[in-house]
Amino acid sequence: MEHAATPAESRGSRAAKWRAWALAAALIGALFLLSTCSPRPSLLDWVHARGTLRVASTNSPTTCYRGPASPLGFQCEILQKFAAKLGVELKVVYVSNQAAAIRAVLDDRADLAAGVIKGTTGSDPLTLSPPVQRVTQQLVYGSAPRPTDIGQLAGTLEVVAGSAADAALLEASRTASGLTWNSTRSLGSEDLLYRVAEGQLAYTIAGSDLVALNQRFYPQLKTALTLTPPQSVVWAVRRSPDASLADAMDAFFTHLSVYQIAVLRDAYFNRRSPLGHVDITQFTADAKRLLPAYRATFKTAAKANDVDWRMLAAVAYQESHWDPDAVSPTGVRGLMQLTHPTAKFVNVASREDPHEAIGGGARYFAHLRSRIPASVPEPDRDWMALAAWNMGLGHLLDAQHITRQRRGNPNAWVDVRKALPLLTQEEWFQHTRYGYADGNQALGFVKNVQAYYDILVWLTAGESRLAKAPSPKPST
Repeated sequence: MEHAATPAESRGSRAAKWRAWALAAALIGALFLLSTCSPRPSLLDWVHARGTLRVASTNSPTTCYRGPASPLGFQCEILQKFAAKLGVELKVVYVSNQAAAIRAVLDDRADLAAGVIKGTTGSDPLTLSPPVQRVTQQLVYGSAPRPTDIGQLAGTLEVVAGSAADAALLEASRTASGLTWNSTRSLGSEDLLYRVAEGQLAYTIAGSDLVALNQRFYPQLKTALTLTPPQSVVWAVRRSPDASLADAMDAFFTHLSVYQIAVLRDAYFNRRSPLGHVDITQFTADAKRLLPAYRATFKTAAKANDVDWRMLAAVAYQESHWDPDAVSPTGVRGLMQLTHPTAKFVNVASREDPHEAIGGGARYFAHLRSRIPASVPEPDRDWMALAAWNMGLGHLLDAQHITRQRRGNPNAWVDVRKALPLLTQEEWFQHTRYGYADGNQALGFVKNVQAYYDILVWLTAGESRLAKAPSPKPST
């Protein structure tokens, strides 16, 4: 039965409510005081809270570029290791040039700027990492006359506005009175190198790392003058009393293996293409004309066997130039040039069926990769699997044994590749398990596949390049 509250009960109820409000206010006040006394989150705390390391970078293979599934590039691979060390994901903020990368850091749109040339940041409040790479600014030409003086060029010189090349020219113009150039904001360094290679532009200036990388695809690019002494390429974070992120960066570089950087540098910049200009032109044209018929099959087979479809396509081009009817003098046949025993091993009934052959080739390549010792890291595992594809797994293991005898690293392709030619020399192969092998041929096979793979990575990273790939001139 309900009843009306008495005046005493009403007063008691109001008092209880006031006490509850007072207690709540006191708790809120205490929490406020605690929050103001607690230390503010550090820059590293914010990185962990977001779960991402934001890196400002130009869209370039020397730093980071947009790959088919995730960012790729020389510095990007090192940045991925740094992000993993912090326990977060890498997020790349693409910008037009170095100045924009630094602005992104200072405006808190990025935590770190990659690809910064030390000594060109002026008075910006930045903390710099140890060097990731050292480069020079090089004058590049193609079909234009080779210059001997930066002030006497027989054609147009164009560089990216606000770049290290632009800064080098400003410095050079102090003594070179006849020096003139165009600074563009609409084109990148790679676009300018492409124009020089195609004869559309006489000269440009770019970093030696980017020049070396592009000479793989455009062997007609030549260097004439070096405008700067070696410059350190570093990372940059905002300088502040909170040095947590800068300290984490320094600690990362302290423990980063010099060997790891050397292997990456070798893979990106020191691996000169064995292909000539005609070979590269023919390959890019074939990638446009022939590859579409098999691309989906390469992708499906690669995904099923956990390999890179572009690697399979590169192997197929080296083996048959994507000709499903190819037959070698030794009897191997089809798009993947499988021997009869290999086809049987990977359950390929018809080597002439390109789609069946691609599936078989993917299974065989995956099998070889699985047989490479677990101590071999990527991408060295791929290169060693390619050597095994060409000359047999046993001979590869012999090459690793020779590498060990010569006090090299048997898990590093840069050392093992030096041992491959020794398999043709009796003083070495007589002490191996499997004996003589044509290691020179295997080395050539790997180099060619690497070159085709590099071009496919480059083409598929910017699909528009594939569309405008030049057609080869007819043979005469």
